[in-house]
Amino acid sequence: MAIYYPDDHCAVSSGCAIDPRPVLAIYRGGNANPTAEQLLTSKQTVIVQELLSREFIVAMVNYPVLELGDDPTTATAAVGYSIQYLRAHSAELNIEPEAVMALGRSHGGLRSLENALRFDYQQPHAADPILHESSIPNALVVRSAVTHLPCIDAEQFDSELVKILIGDLTVMSETEKFRRSATSWLLYMERPYTPPMLLAYSLDDSTTAPCGEIIDPHDGTFGLVFWRYLKIYARQKNQSELLAKCGLLDFSAQSEAETAVLIADWLEARLQDP
Repeated sequence: MAIYYPDDHCAVSSGCAIDPRPVLAIYRGGNANPTAEQLLTSKQTVIVQELLSREFIVAMVNYPVLELGDDPTTATAAVGYSIQYLRAHSAELNIEPEAVMALGRSHGGLRSLENALRFDYQQPHAADPILHESSIPNALVVRSAVTHLPCIDAEQFDSELVKILIGDLTVMSETEKFRRSATSWLLYMERPYTPPMLLAYSLDDSTTAPCGEIIDPHDGTFGLVFWRYLKIYARQKNQSELLAKCGLLDFSAQSEAETAVLIADWLEARLQDP
């Protein structure tokens, strides 16, 4: 984990005065972690620079690389543990423990959704004090992640990477695909709370295929389908206030810098209206 601070800020353990700030933990896509050198250069990316300019702390988080046959939830558990770590060490890191937010892209978005909706790794009586904290972030940005496995054309989407990160879709029943989807976790898994979510996808015609025909893991239809399920969830659970805090961001016509501004605007809004 690499933690970046605004220019006028640092950890209490590094000598700065106590002045807790919100933190955004960012989870990479794909199945390879950046090197230490690449983590250092990530500070210059537009989303990190935008957040630092707004007095956010940013944590770039590595999590386990998976091999064929591994249980993907080991990666989810690591995502959860990183959120718990930031909360457990919030005093020394100068972090506001009630403003620990997350952004996951692609595979990192899938694992972040699973952590936020399917599991809370909190264990109040564990020997490890980090586990005493909730692993659910206070807000979650999901960028171009798979949300609903039944929308995928399993035969065309088939690859070794898909088998590693998701499973063999060609042998799954439709029921099993739904059970392993974020849409199912949203509706049916019990959790202490559901965080506000911003769904960031490219939604133009060239990046959205009909459900059942998707062959691109970043297809915008995944965002549209999950948005519909969020509305169903809000209606079923009487969570209209939660839905009002969520959003669907179409970045198809936006530059990376413009998208970073819109994401940062939404995160700042969650500080005012968590």
